[in-house]
Amino acid sequence: MVSIGQILAVCVVAIAALCTSRDAHATFIDTDTYCVNFGCVVAGDGTDFWLYDAFNFPTNSCCVAANQPLIRWTGGTLVGAGGAVTAVVTGTLAAAAIPGVNQTTRLGIDTNADGTADNAFADANNNGFLDAADTQLPFSVAAGQRLALVSRTVSRSVFITSTLDFDVYASAAKATNTLVFGPSISLANVGVTFSITQTGTDGAQSYGANAANPTFAANAAITNLGQISPGPTRVAEFRRLQGIRNAAQAGTNVMPQSVRFNTIYTLPPIDLANGPGSSDIDLSLNFYQRP
Repeated sequence: MVSIGQILAVCVVAIAALCTSRDAHATFIDTDTYCVNFGCVVAGDGTDFWLYDAFNFPTNSCCVAANQPLIRWTGGTLVGAGGAVTAVVTGTLAAAAIPGVNQTTRLGIDTNADGTADNAFADANNNGFLDAADTQLPFSVAAGQRLALVSRTVSRSVFITSTLDFDVYASAAKATNTLVFGPSISLANVGVTFSITQTGTDGAQSYGANAANPTFAANAAITNLGQISPGPTRVAEFRRLQGIRNAAQAGTNVMPQSVRFNTIYTLPPIDLANGPGSSDIDLSLNFYQRP
C-alpha cells in the first residue's frame, strides 16, 4: 500500500516520503512470470518502485478476486506458514519536521473575503518563505481584509504502469491534532480529486512517452477526504484491459511506460484566525482487481 502522510498547518503542508521500496524496470515486468502471465501494477516515485501482483499467492492460483487488493511483492518469501502473505509495513517514515520548498503555501492579503489571498509578496528566490530578496506591492488596510493562503490547492503524485486494468482505492484518517488549529479542520473540510497526466517531465524525469492510454476514470462522487474515511473506497479506475505498459515500445526504463497519478487537495479557507497548531492527516492508496 502506498502511504502518503500529510501535515496541514497554517500555510504549511508537509508530505512524508513513500515507504519501503524496490527498484523496478520494464524488463522486470516483461520477464517476471507473475507479471507476464497474470498481470501486475507497478507504482513508484520515479526512482524506486513497488510491485503489486494479481496472482493469488496464498492459494497458489490465479487470481486475486474481483474488488480485492492486489498482492504487494516484498522481495522475500511471499507465502509464509499456513499460506499467509508476508506483511508489508507502510507509513513508517516520519513527515519532514521542516517543510521543503514544495511543501508550503504563502500567506497574503485576502481583499474580497473568499478565503484566497489576492495580494501576496513576490517570492523572488522561489523558496516558499518571506526573506530579504522578496518584495510586496503596496496595500491598504480596510474593513473585511484578512490574511489568507495564496493557494489552497496542493498536489501530490505517484508514477504508475501496469499489465492489466485495475482500480485505485484510498483511505484517509486524522493521525494527530494539536492546539486550536488541529481540531478545527475536519477531513470533510479538505477537498480531494484524482487525475492522471499521461506524458510530461518532472524535473529531469520524463514519463509516459511509451505509455498506452489507460482509459482513466475518476470517481466523481468523491470530493473530500471525509468520504474516504476510514475507507478503503474506490476513487479511480484504469480500464484498459492490456494495462498501461505498451508492449510495442518495450525498454529498460519503466518511466516511459508510466503515467502520473495525481492527488489534488483543496485546503479550507484557513488563516491566522484559526489559531496555532497542526493537523496530521494520512492518505493511503492501494490497487485492487477490477470486476
